[in-house]
Amino acid sequence: MGPAQVVGATVIDGSGRDPSNVVITVENGRITQLGASSAHGERLDAEGLTMTPGLIDAHVHLGLSSPIQPHFSFRISAAEIAADIFATAGATLDAGFTTVRDTGGIDGGVVTAIAKGKVRGPRVLSCGPVQCQIGGHGYYGAAWEPTGLWSSHQSTATLMAAREVALVPTFAVVERLLHDTAGAGLAESIRDRAKGVREQMTRALAVAKHAGVRIGLGSDLIGPAQDRRGGELSLRAALETPMEALVAATRTNAGILGLSGQVGVITPGAQADLVLWNATRSKTRNFSPTPPTPSS
Repeated sequence: MGPAQVVGATVIDGSGRDPSNVVITVENGRITQLGASSAHGERLDAEGLTMTPGLIDAHVHLGLSSPIQPHFSFRISAAEIAADIFATAGATLDAGFTTVRDTGGIDGGVVTAIAKGKVRGPRVLSCGPVQCQIGGHGYYGAAWEPTGLWSSHQSTATLMAAREVALVPTFAVVERLLHDTAGAGLAESIRDRAKGVREQMTRALAVAKHAGVRIGLGSDLIGPAQDRRGGELSLRAALETPMEALVAATRTNAGILGLSGQVGVITPGAQADLVLWNATRSKTRNFSPTPPTPSS
């Protein structure tokens, strides 16, 4: 792919620095230059729009895109499950998320189908199947899991910071359960548990931040209504600042996923995962011909 220049956009580069108006030059899937360039090629006018790096969701479940109860009781065909997964993948890309980490629920075939361009979707890093203790979280919503015991935030945060363990809060799924438990395919009794979880998550975020824990961003949405993925940034912006929420969803998440410097930032050498925003919608532009490789 020849060089292309994006001009006129207000650029928020993922570093936390103030926005700037700078020309972005892209060639062969990578950002090659910031600032005026003499390179010839396509010129994209982004006047009046805001550019960010492609957003990253570090906790998704693309494989749980069908109604939960029919899915887990084997009342949906594999073809319908696949159709729901691919629909969610496309909607995720349209929402400005160009990279996601699937923390359980899909196989390698989904990752490969998206990577080959057979269906639209973000870059997917798959963690494989869910691993959980019998009766614990992930064991089909065990009723007795005691949220009241989730109170030792300080000692946990201190240990996480010392061991360089990252935290990825997921407020969006809890917000969904508080307002539409049935829509998520779960029993109404889950709502009361979600209230306790929400309070503890808010406290845990503040404690982790104070302890110096690296804090990313995820959604953990399940079921067919995963169209509020971007709401995680709004929820986090209410607890921190909008810039801190955006950095968590870009540069910080890239580091957590082992993709530092490759995605999540607008800088020379990075993959050209770029999103243009106006007041009502996003336009994702991916100039990248090959996916980045996570580092260990």
